[in-house]
Amino acid sequence: MQSLESVSRADLDRLSNSRIFFGHQSVGYDLMEGVASILNRRGDLRLNVVESDAPQTFGEPVWAHARVGQNRDPVSKIHAFRTVLEGGAGDKVDVAFFKFCFVDVKRGTDVEALFEAYRSHLESLKARFPRVQFVHVTVPLMTCPQSFASRVKRRIKTWLGRTDERAEDNLSRCRYNRLLVKEYAGKDPIFDLALIESQSPDGRRAGCAYRGEEVSSLAREYSRDGGHLNEQGQVHAAEQLLVLLAGIRGNDGSAPSELPQAPERR
Repeated sequence: MQSLESVSRADLDRLSNSRIFFGHQSVGYDLMEGVASILNRRGDLRLNVVESDAPQTFGEPVWAHARVGQNRDPVSKIHAFRTVLEGGAGDKVDVAFFKFCFVDVKRGTDVEALFEAYRSHLESLKARFPRVQFVHVTVPLMTCPQSFASRVKRRIKTWLGRTDERAEDNLSRCRYNRLLVKEYAGKDPIFDLALIESQSPDGRRAGCAYRGEEVSSLAREYSRDGGHLNEQGQVHAAEQLLVLLAGIRGNDGSAPSELPQAPERR
């Protein structure tokens, strides 16, 4: 993953002069806490960060963020994000994105239907606001038990045909994320939060094999409660978000190959 130290001064200045809207819930606040920590350490990076979704907020360079929708109701987040943009923000912002939470996608979620709802609304917004660069965000993950005893217990449950709830939930999130990456890779910027969360500080990928699929999970080093990010996780994810946003040139006809992409999935 790219370090923020490697980002050019020109790209950092471009980021500081952008108008950005980010819709989220609790893990989004974790990301913004990470951004605040980075800004406190780096006096050369100045961002006007405010919590607001009011159209008048975007009359100057700003990174505005706000709650959208309700947790456990992902479609409400799609509609809330659309309402913000159609309420005036879409005519002013340079970059816009929102994210689902891990509680929005879990076992039993119809991931294909949810992704189609997301895709259709985003394509409609892209057509209505062609100058806005939309960023797509993968669904964050939860931790999975990593002890030997836990792995044995998971295998026994699988042999007996029982459900491992945490692995099953992450499996649905991974399936949704694969749909999103397949659809937008090479077209729009992707902030692959799930991939970033799953890469431990030592470079290993957190996850497990479940029902014949590789299922990524949140690295325990980054978690404070199994789903939300601790301080280390906040800074780790926020740095990658800043790197991606600094690389966006704007939706001005740039070739897809010039758009910032998510790190390669393995």
